[in-house]
Amino acid sequence: MTRLPVVITLRLDEATLASIRDRVGDGSRVRSLSQFIREGIRLRLEQPHDYTGWQVAARVAQARAIQAARYSALGLPPLTNAAAPAAALEEVARPDSAGVSLLRDAADAMHLSARGHHRVLRVARTLADLDGAEKVGRVHLAEVLSYRALTDEIRRAA
Repeated sequence: MTRLPVVITLRLDEATLASIRDRVGDGSRVRSLSQFIREGIRLRLEQPHDYTGWQVAARVAQARAIQAARYSALGLPPLTNAAAPAAALEEVARPDSAGVSLLRDAADAMHLSARGHHRVLRVARTLADLDGAEKVGRVHLAEVLSYRALTDEIRRAA
């Protein structure tokens, strides 16, 4: 399956730029991306024109159905990956060997806590479901870890 490219376009008016420059110059820092948005930065998400909203909705519905069936087969109520208990998640989101190696290296480099480790697995399992993959692969983990690295970078900058 093809991933939808997401482009974030930041458009700042002069007043917002001046406001941000003033705060940074004073030694105070903008605390979060949501504060930037409140200050007037607009985010615009673009997707290819050949993907319609109903096609995206169908992929999401299919992934959720796969998740519900997977957890029901384990004797759990029909759940999504987001709601699955950690023990069940460890079983269903076990990465391939290349993914295990990547996750181990990332856990050391990014100082992932147990909670952070499980959050990475949850999202990677969801990406694999969206791709129709039986196993969580290195590509799914790499994508999740890139999001996490970006989030950490934004958090450090704020």
